[in-house]
Amino acid sequence: MLYSRSMGRIIAIDYGRKRTGIAATDILQMIANGVATVPSGEVVKYLSDYISREPVDLFVVGLPKQMNNEPSENMKYVEAFVTHLKRTIPSIPVTYYDERFTSVLAHKAMLEGGLKKKKRQDKGLVDEISAVIILHRQDKYRQGMILPVFLYGQPVLRKEAEDVPKDYPDLKQLVANMFETMYNADGVGLAAPQVGLSIRLVVIDGDVMGDDFPECKGFKRALINPEFLERSEEEIAMEEGCLSLPGIHEKVSRSKTVRVRYWDENWEEHEEVVEGFAARIVQHECEHLTGHVFIDNVSAIRRQLNKGKLNSIIKGTVRCSYRAKAVGK
Repeated sequence: MLYSRSMGRIIAIDYGRKRTGIAATDILQMIANGVATVPSGEVVKYLSDYISREPVDLFVVGLPKQMNNEPSENMKYVEAFVTHLKRTIPSIPVTYYDERFTSVLAHKAMLEGGLKKKKRQDKGLVDEISAVIILHRQDKYRQGMILPVFLYGQPVLRKEAEDVPKDYPDLKQLVANMFETMYNADGVGLAAPQVGLSIRLVVIDGDVMGDDFPECKGFKRALINPEFLERSEEEIAMEEGCLSLPGIHEKVSRSKTVRVRYWDENWEEHEEVVEGFAARIVQHECEHLTGHVFIDNVSAIRRQLNKGKLNSIIKGTVRCSYRAKAVGK
């Protein structure tokens, strides 16, 4: 096999105040593995030594964010580290990558891999696996599986979606791409209009919320042409956010329990009763199929208070940590 240029590794860095997990791809940038867990004060020296032995094309640094999309407390330390890294190794570009949920996913991977409790409590190993997860996500982006999320103001978000026909081309690949796009943005649900397609398709994976909401444990679904058969009169108000409205969080009342009929990606029909937070996710995502977004459910006063943020989203000036498509850009 011939290559037009030499290739180098991509290094992922999960930076913490005390220790830092480091992972690297092979030189073909196809396989990611954990490399080391290093005291944070020694990371730049470690990387300087590493690049003297191995070709490196890119540093990918985990971007620490909270669930509301705001920078976490660790952000100032990460930015200081990146500044030091760029000054010390100016020849290699540095990019950020949203690291929300990577620690949760790392613990899940360790559990599924059969690691004993003592090993799962090794914070250094968790950091190292988190760095590997960052690299895997970066690879999905390069493969084209990460689709742009259409932001508030895009006309497709205000259209009534059409039913998905059984002969819809490459449906399974679309479902896979939507899951990867959702994971990349650290979401728990994504509707087809949010990736620019006005069809009745939703993907959901609430497993990362399972510790707080047991009903979400293992709740991973692709819902094609979903239809609500029943909704409970009892409603619960909780704060919600949306990938199409980054930075906006408001309380929304939704039915505690729903009964929904849908088809999966294999065109098998299901009828299911969903409760609690899982029911909230289903209702939120299916709302996108009707041409509505969650901000429509709040009072006029609350919408007015969010007007500045909504205008920023429309103009494309809002800071967004995932691939997105705004009206103004």
